[in-house]
Amino acid sequence: MVVKNDRILVINSGSATLKFKIFDRRLNLLLSGIVEKIGLPGSFIEIDGKKTALNKSLKNHEEALNLVFSKLNNQLKTIGLIGHRVVHGGGKFNQSTLITGKVLTELEKYSPLAPLHNPINLACLKACLKKLPGIKNVAVFDTAFYKTIPDYAYLYAIPYKYYKDLGVRRYGFHGISHEFVAQEAARIL
Repeated sequence: MVVKNDRILVINSGSATLKFKIFDRRLNLLLSGIVEKIGLPGSFIEIDGKKTALNKSLKNHEEALNLVFSKLNNQLKTIGLIGHRVVHGGGKFNQSTLITGKVLTELEKYSPLAPLHNPINLACLKACLKKLPGIKNVAVFDTAFYKTIPDYAYLYAIPYKYYKDLGVRRYGFHGISHEFVAQEAARIL
């Protein structure tokens, strides 16, 4: 029996893709898919290995998300939480964070640090809040894994004012993947 609001939808929006998965509360994978070639000719969606070409190209990630929602219509009734991969959390967001209006405003400030990804990540966050009101949305940051890098390792050998005024520093990327691999390696060893 499926309990209402007991599933997790995970969204990973890239520059021209939108990956999505649904998990049960024990984190068993129930469904996975991807929308590809967003903003490009030949857009398509694939759900659990079944690829469907689209009659028209998808202009943006909001259109792609609307398509996903239309395909997942029945499953959406069971979603209680939406997790979003967000590329850049700046120096402020270094752990999974519940999305509020204030958090969205803060995250907008980091778009210049990841201009190909953060605006898209935020657009998907906003679309989920709009289309599925009442469901909690949580951002998980790629940069969070590197939160313990000491200042002598993250500061560049450039004038300090660039760090202080503009936030120019090493943040580290693909941290979600690196954290998973590190945990799996430790578990296996």
